[in-house]
Amino acid sequence: MSRGARPAGAGAPTAVHVRGPLPHEALFRCGPRLRAPGALGGRAAGGSTGNRGAGYTGEPGFELFPSAVEGLGVWQAILKSGEDLGIRPIGLGARDTLRLEKGYLLSGQDFDGHQTPPEVNSGWLVKWNHDFIGRDVLERQRSRDDYRRLVGIRMEDRGIPRHGHLILLRGADVGQVTSGTMSPSLRVGIALASVNKAASAIETTLDVDIRGTLHPARVVKLPFL
Repeated sequence: MSRGARPAGAGAPTAVHVRGPLPHEALFRCGPRLRAPGALGGRAAGGSTGNRGAGYTGEPGFELFPSAVEGLGVWQAILKSGEDLGIRPIGLGARDTLRLEKGYLLSGQDFDGHQTPPEVNSGWLVKWNHDFIGRDVLERQRSRDDYRRLVGIRMEDRGIPRHGHLILLRGADVGQVTSGTMSPSLRVGIALASVNKAASAIETTLDVDIRGTLHPARVVKLPFL
């Protein structure tokens, strides 16, 4: 469970995220008036708390938005209700490793508005059966098939890839890491990387330049878990 807040007045919303195998159980224990997933304006721990379903870590979850006044009470109520379920507080770093293990993209890091859907494995989101602004550009890109791909990379040694590290194929620069971490589950470094087509095939052997030292890695199928 993670918690965040925006510096604002007492009526401004905070954020509490509850994720894992039993989030529904933990939340519904907090009060019978908590609404169903996806509803807004539900109630928890005696206060009004907007909520919505979410699965950004690859497991079921909720995002709650209590006011700054209610936030601490909601946080404490959820921790207490899920104590026997093994609920624990975590930070954004833990949430980031969970989403990366599932191969989920982070806005502003894995894409920033300068990439097309095919370049970030999101071509399946495009409705190709009708006209839309920019369709001709995307069709030409797909036809040329020379664009960069976003791939999963698994380290072959103890190196930990990080955002911005260069990717090399037989000594040539072919891309860079967009997200990288040490996977707590796999106990090995993993990354998403934007690479040239020549370096994108599964099992391709690559090198990651980590602070001037080349570390071996290979392209793997997503998700990592």
